Amino acid sequence: MTIKYYVIGMALLITVSGSKAQPSSPEILDLNRTISLVIENHPAIKQAEQSAAASGEMVAQKQSAYFPEIEALGSYTRIGPVPNIEVPGQGKLDFYPENNYDFHLALRQTVLDFGRRPAKVDLARSFENSARENVELMKSNLVYRAIGDFYLILLLEKNSEVIDEELDALNQHLTATQKRVKAGTATDFDVLTTRVKVAEARNMKIDIENELEKQRAALRELAGLPEDDPVEIVGDFTIMETSIDPDSLIKTALELLPEARISRQAETSAEIQYRLDSKGNSPTLNMVLDFGFKNGYTPDLDELKANWVAGMQLEVPVFNGFLTRHKKAASYSSLLAARENSSSVERRVATEVRQAVADFEAAREKVKTSEVQVEYAEAAVSIAQSRYDIGVITNLDLLDAQTSVAYARLTHLKALYGAVSSRYRLDRATGEKAWR
Repeated sequence: MTIKYYVIGMALLITVSGSKAQPSSPEILDLNRTISLVIENHPAIKQAEQSAAASGEMVAQKQSAYFPEIEALGSYTRIGPVPNIEVPGQGKLDFYPENNYDFHLALRQTVLDFGRRPAKVDLARSFENSARENVELMKSNLVYRAIGDFYLILLLEKNSEVIDEELDALNQHLTATQKRVKAGTATDFDVLTTRVKVAEARNMKIDIENELEKQRAALRELAGLPEDDPVEIVGDFTIMETSIDPDSLIKTALELLPEARISRQAETSAEIQYRLDSKGNSPTLNMVLDFGFKNGYTPDLDELKANWVAGMQLEVPVFNGFLTRHKKAASYSSLLAARENSSSVERRVATEVRQAVADFEAAREKVKTSEVQVEYAEAAVSIAQSRYDIGVITNLDLLDAQTSVAYARLTHLKALYGAVSSRYRLDRATGEKAWR
């Protein structure tokens, strides 16, 4: 029986150990999935959303000034000695009860404040709008950063494939060269030069793999994936062909770009603040209403009786040490600064859009040029191989031709990456959303 349990336990242990040793399946990420994970998981976006929610509550707080303030109050007071007088034939007459009770509801309502309440609500709503625009700005920054990492990983992976192809070709050539040496049709120098090319390609492969690992780690951080989870990128370099009108794109950018909208919202906030500070010397009219029960009324001083008080209260500032004047001057300076900032943002947006347009157009031209470069390089290596086979050119000439093909393909991939990246930079500069 003991041996039976031992065998079962060992089988379970091996099963569990085997299951732990199995690598987890990779996270398949296309561009849309990557963007969704960033928006769902990144704490900076969640923080901005919570700040926007808090700003929304501030609006509700300012709106509460339109409602009356009602509070319940209760008090007990014992007086001693109680003031009294002697009344002939009636004995002692107290002016107040010894035990005093007062329970009532107090209502306070601002009737008129000459626009201060609406201004405070408008200011809070302006801050809320800025906070919500900041959410969009945070999304834009992180999403486009993730897009850059996504396509950089894709570029590195394709570069790695090109280097693998070059290594295969070089190793095949090395094998053929070694056979030639044995046959006496090649020299050890040919073998050495080929091995140098192989070593160069391997070093390049190591650099690419190292950079890939770093970029995958950066993408996992943005997408909120576990550090050790493998990531598999699915996508290609698709270049969107479209007509580009810089002036139209600048107009779109000024309407959609979060930075431009935030600057205009800051200007609006400054205008409201100036309007609010200008009302510092305005009077305030309040209504007061109290209703409750208290004792102390004649003829029975100890009996609780219903009572009420109603009135109006007018507060008129007379002198506050020139506070209003200085607050107006400060808020007006802030308003002018906000307007200048808006102007600066508009200039910067226009410049960035024009630069992005120029980069995109140049990148598209590089793609066309690099395509031709690949065709020429492949044709050249085919001719070089034929000439090498008949002994017209040296081993070094053939290696140079093969290396040129690899570099041409890498250049073409870099051009494709540059075109896609510059297109997304143009979208970022014009305020286009890469997410829905």
